[in-house]
Amino acid sequence: MRGVAFLAFVLTLAFTPLAIWVLRRLRVIDVPTERSSHVTRTPRGGGVGVCLGAVSGLILAGSKGVVEAGSLKTLVVCASFFAIVGLIDDVRTLNVKPRLAAQAACAVLFVAPWFFENGPALGVGFRAAMAAAAVVWVMGYLNVFNFMDGINGISALHTVLAGGTLAFIGHVEGHRIVEVCGVTIAFAALGFLPYNFPRARVFLGDVGSYFIGTWLAISVLIALVWKSPPEAVVGPLVIYVADATFTLLNRIRQGKPWAESHHEHIYQQLIDRGWSHVSTSLTVLAFSTACMLLGLVSLTSSTSARVVADLAIPVVAIGYLAVPQVLARADRRRVARESAPRTTTRRQAA
Repeated sequence: MRGVAFLAFVLTLAFTPLAIWVLRRLRVIDVPTERSSHVTRTPRGGGVGVCLGAVSGLILAGSKGVVEAGSLKTLVVCASFFAIVGLIDDVRTLNVKPRLAAQAACAVLFVAPWFFENGPALGVGFRAAMAAAAVVWVMGYLNVFNFMDGINGISALHTVLAGGTLAFIGHVEGHRIVEVCGVTIAFAALGFLPYNFPRARVFLGDVGSYFIGTWLAISVLIALVWKSPPEAVVGPLVIYVADATFTLLNRIRQGKPWAESHHEHIYQQLIDRGWSHVSTSLTVLAFSTACMLLGLVSLTSSTSARVVADLAIPVVAIGYLAVPQVLARADRRRVARESAPRTTTRRQAA
């Protein structure tokens, strides 16, 4: 397992500078707009380094017999296909409809059959419904990941946490395939991190966000097939899903175009308040870590502790979503105190 982690880390670390050079030569540059959270022209598409590192790690794991190579085919094929779609989107921006069509086609062709064969061994109708749900999950989460990848370090840190959690769960439960899935993506993201945090020399781009989002989504399905506790597996992803879902529903409620790029995510609201990319990314990581730790309680044998932890996860998510409102309320109170007339009490001499 150490060799897999080392290869994923080193290849990503070594290949990303070359990717930056190529992206600059090809003028694949992210130009800041009024909806951007950055102010500097920066290459996008650096996620190709993560793709190379993670896929190489899995190939090594399969060749060394750490896991059965065939069991990882769906993960590699889907993540690589989505990475290609993302790369095309980075180089030549795709419209929403063809992008979603490509995602749906890949998910239906590879995720649905795989989950139908490996999912719960129940009736055909139920398995078909679960396979459809798996397709929706993969498409949904890869887009969630793409939406949330907007500031320095936020998604690389998220991937290290989510992948590390999967690796821990796989190790504790003896599921080598889950451990390998987590280790490879976590160390590939770790190799990318120095180029994106705290200062961004390159962005993951759609190629990176589609690849990692698909990888994590399918890894979650693999862990669930191996009967890992759902809250332990999904715990690190809760804040990302909560932020993206809350923002999307809020825009739909307000009658705004849901597919249009915007600057309304919770983490973007913190940036608008003057928070740095470092403090905002670390705040998102802190809330995600809290959900992860609560999810891991499910690995214990205490039912009561598991129930309490499960109930606490949505409380943490709601707390994260409320942060901008709490800060705004605190600002109003501070302004009210500062603007209130000061009264002085004079003592009268007897």
